[in-house]
Amino acid sequence: MGNLKFVKSSIGYCIYLDDNLFNDCETKFETIMAVMELFSFEKMSVKSEQYADDSERFFGDIIKNIDCKTNILIQRHSFFKKTCNKVEILFNGGELNKFIEVAVKQDVTFEADCYDKNDICMQLLINSNDGSCIHFNDKKFDISKIREQIKEILKMNF
Repeated sequence: MGNLKFVKSSIGYCIYLDDNLFNDCETKFETIMAVMELFSFEKMSVKSEQYADDSERFFGDIIKNIDCKTNILIQRHSFFKKTCNKVEILFNGGELNKFIEVAVKQDVTFEADCYDKNDICMQLLINSNDGSCIHFNDKKFDISKIREQIKEILKMNF
């Protein structure tokens, strides 16, 4: 089984959740969401940027099933490849669990910034090459309290 790591980051601290911590997709989603609940993300606004061609199924599921606004940031055309769109997705934090669930189930990398009154509270990286990370602002959240609560969550889920 992998380790839980807390690392100092640019906005405060990073919780590194190694993929080896999880037995399966369902355990991973449940654990990430239990950790996310510690941060009251429902009250935040969220911004994510996705390449629509890299994860078409993910992007399609998001647009169909989640209340969000989208803006095309970059549109590239290539002779050999179809059009590639980098799309900005803006949504309420209450929808974040749906994004994470789709990303975990489809094994798609999902990045997002979460804001509270224009101050960054969290940065998420779900399904990177070797795990998931939750960066959080330690001026808004108590690191020692978060650390203990996450250890309890991991004990309950394994």
